[in-house]
Amino acid sequence: MVGVVFGQMPHQTLGDLAGCAQALRMTPWRMMLVEGMCEMPRGTDLVTDAGDPRLRVVACSGAPRCGEAHADTRMLASALARHIPPDARLHVSGCAKGCAHSGSADVTLVATDDGFDLIRRGTTRDAPVIRGLASSYLVANPSVLTGGH
Repeated sequence: MVGVVFGQMPHQTLGDLAGCAQALRMTPWRMMLVEGMCEMPRGTDLVTDAGDPRLRVVACSGAPRCGEAHADTRMLASALARHIPPDARLHVSGCAKGCAHSGSADVTLVATDDGFDLIRRGTTRDAPVIRGLASSYLVANPSVLTGGH
């Protein structure tokens, strides 16, 4: 089993896996069963450790991959993943639509023209507890996610 960071992988990685596996099976949990593989693949776009914090983070495609997104969600999600408690889930959305995750998360960050709005225990549609946070501030002060600031 390998995890797929944020649910997407480069075509080259998929080709590499397909070339050394008997079969590939996708799961609804951003994981892939690579049948017949004896050794775990290595690569920055695959998760081979079940405890990897990136598996607790949902991020949309974000800018520049999505025309609706106000920010690069993947960069921020990657930077914040290790700061998310093991029993929590972070959702980073490039806009208020919440395409990557429509449900509630322990912490939801929604990109706006003014920065990121922070929502605790809610969805992109809920009222933020803090508005307009710069991504650089979030990376420098990750404790704000769980109420530490």
